[in-house]
Amino acid sequence: MTTMTDNNLVVADELEDIAMLLAGQGQLANDIDLAASKQFASVVKEEFQRLELATEMLEYDDLNPILAWVMENIDHAQNTPDSLVSLQNNGHFFQWVELLAASLRQNDTLLLPELTSCLTHPDWPVELPEKTLQTFLLTLATPKPQSSQTVNSDNQNIESASTN
Repeated sequence: MTTMTDNNLVVADELEDIAMLLAGQGQLANDIDLAASKQFASVVKEEFQRLELATEMLEYDDLNPILAWVMENIDHAQNTPDSLVSLQNNGHFFQWVELLAASLRQNDTLLLPELTSCLTHPDWPVELPEKTLQTFLLTLATPKPQSSQTVNSDNQNIESASTN
């Protein structure tokens, strides 16, 4: 049986892999041309599309609105090389991914303010809607059940766990 915690750990693994690959792309030259900007944006977009597929397979729908927003930002930034350079060179593409992975792995809300700061940074060409951010943060801050078992009103599952 796969628990919600197991699922979060698998999602965290995927996020860490994406963050590492994006960080590994290195710094962009400040004077890249439009063709280079579009090519780099394509590479970044492929990684986030891979993440979309992984979250879809893992039924981790909480990330979908954030990924859609990131894709929209990539589409905007690819046409403005200065914007794309800023997003990459300042770590905006991968920092939020690393923080989310750590938050999921640790099942801890202490990183949420820093995650919020990354997602709301003014370098993003398209601002993240406040409602989307609030909903996303709420899903991260709300404790998830540890398994698919439900505890009934007479706490039978708790009793059986304590006798094991």
